[in-house]
Amino acid sequence: MRREGLYIATIAADAERVAKAYDAGLELNALCMPDALDWSAARQDARLHAQMGGLLGERCILHGPYAEIFPCAIDPRARQLAMDRLLTAARAALRCGIRRMVAHAGFLPNVYMPEWFVPQSAAFWRIVLTGRTSSISRTDSSQRSRS
Repeated sequence: MRREGLYIATIAADAERVAKAYDAGLELNALCMPDALDWSAARQDARLHAQMGGLLGERCILHGPYAEIFPCAIDPRARQLAMDRLLTAARAALRCGIRRMVAHAGFLPNVYMPEWFVPQSAAFWRIVLTGRTSSISRTDSSQRSRS
């Protein structure tokens, strides 16, 4: 029986075996760290395909980069870096047939006041989701709670 909505993170050494045993998908962690985003597209694709373990992209989710990625940074250059890194990962996912990517919002409660974070976050993600990565599927919290 296929386990819809269950993804095993490839950070676990036995992720491919567990995913096959439970007919689950894989959450690919190949591009989480910043250095991987500086690799050539061919190297990124090879790393993703290796982690996919023969599964089709529809059975995989890419875990986007998160180290020093702050989409709501006060510094506009830091925000641009976050955008660039996330879009690099999204393009790699699309090249490999992966249509879903999870990303962290980057909320730091001791740094960002909600009055700043919420509107800045909405503006940032609107650009990501309606801009150059419009073919990446969007899942809001109401869709997640139904699955």
